[in-house]
Amino acid sequence: MPITITTEARTYLYKNGEEYTELTGGWKQGNHNIGTFTKESDHLNLQVNFQENAKYWNSCQTTNRIDVKDYNKIVYKLEIDNMQYLVAPYNSWYTWFSVGVCNPQFTDYNNQHFISVEGFSNLKDNISKQIINSKIDIEDINEFVYPTASFSRFANGIYKVNVNIYEVWLEK
Repeated sequence: MPITITTEARTYLYKNGEEYTELTGGWKQGNHNIGTFTKESDHLNLQVNFQENAKYWNSCQTTNRIDVKDYNKIVYKLEIDNMQYLVAPYNSWYTWFSVGVCNPQFTDYNNQHFISVEGFSNLKDNISKQIINSKIDIEDINEFVYPTASFSRFANGIYKVNVNIYEVWLEK
């Protein structure tokens, strides 16, 4: 009887400090952001410091558009690293961390153009230092996109949040 070995077909866009620049062009902070984006030795760090009564967002994305028509998923391996709620009213759950694919690149807060996204809407319930594999279905997207990770929020409250991104890959 023959033995069949199944392996996952992955195309990495980022892995533990390697940006795969021939494909991605590298990773950068998106346009019109508040917060910081840094490239650490083994991860990308994205953070925001939300102030009272303001709409904010911060993102990181590939510099190049990526052709995803031959792929079914994009996966982000990440860690919600730190959450500090200084003032967190009942409606602070409107803070979103989302990962997905975007086209075109962000032009302003109200024009984010996410095509496919997975979001964590209630960051209060997420546990800091927990590694999360976030899988986004891109099977029906037949175009070039910018893989993107983003924080955004529409609510009151003062708090800080940051995430470490360790790996991003496309799956067939």
